[in-house]
Amino acid sequence: MLRRKVHAFRVQGCLAVYLALFFFVLFEIVSVYGAQHSSYVRSLARRRERSYYVVHLPRPDLRPRISMPLSDNPYLAHMKANKGGKASNAPAQAIRKPILWPPRRVNAKQVRKAMEHDLNPFNDKPHTPQYKKLLARRKQLPIYAQMDEFYKMFTENQILVLEGETGSGKSTQIPQLVCYSDLPHTRGKLIACTQPRSVVATTIAKRVADEMDVQLGEHVGYSVQFEDMTSPGTTFLTYITDEMLLREAMGDPRLTRYSTIILDEAHERSLATDILMALLKDLARKRSDLKIVICVPPLTQSNSRHSSLPPKR
Repeated sequence: MLRRKVHAFRVQGCLAVYLALFFFVLFEIVSVYGAQHSSYVRSLARRRERSYYVVHLPRPDLRPRISMPLSDNPYLAHMKANKGGKASNAPAQAIRKPILWPPRRVNAKQVRKAMEHDLNPFNDKPHTPQYKKLLARRKQLPIYAQMDEFYKMFTENQILVLEGETGSGKSTQIPQLVCYSDLPHTRGKLIACTQPRSVVATTIAKRVADEMDVQLGEHVGYSVQFEDMTSPGTTFLTYITDEMLLREAMGDPRLTRYSTIILDEAHERSLATDILMALLKDLARKRSDLKIVICVPPLTQSNSRHSSLPPKR
């Protein structure tokens, strides 16, 4: 009997110890959770305070404004005053600009008039005397005489193959004519003219910049291996090697930056040129707004058989 009482006492003692340990652990868990919860609530409160009160706007100035003439106000210098002295939203030099037509709706007569204008349509600056001399030489090139036919075919077709002898103006004049029709600087787009070699790309880019009377590296630039002479947001015509354009296509398969791509010297059939031809052939079906111009020397029947292009739209 005594042994039974001792055994029951031991069991009750063990249960009491276990219950004490259980409640102790439970108390620790509740205290830790409560501390974390309270810190989380405090962090939310601080975050809420920061999100609503971190920005302090100054009080508006309700004092009367001091009026100044329109010509002296730097914020209204782009507005033109009419006879009544009120400002209008029309640009002050709008009547002087030689280009006022929508993109890709241009004829040769309009372009010739813009070329002979005193104001450069691409930077709104007066033409230099050097530009007039270079323009006189450009008028002697065969492409200048066929400008009407070029713009007609360029407007009506998505893909255009140009055949011309060396010295006819394919590399220097065609990209400039496309600039007058595409007006990429008004749409935030680029015109790319590919070249198989870096030396040719840099040399032609310098020549075209002089003929367009713009600064090399700003409006007209080039992109070759280890050298990028372009200005983002300003450059609208770039001479680029085939390899560099392929490298760009790896990151942007649709080449969304470009409105027109000109493949110059495509008859050389380098590996990069052939890959670009296949890429542009597929891209022409996906982007109806992309114009493609392929410049080659006079093709024979055997050579033209290998240049499979999408049908005319």
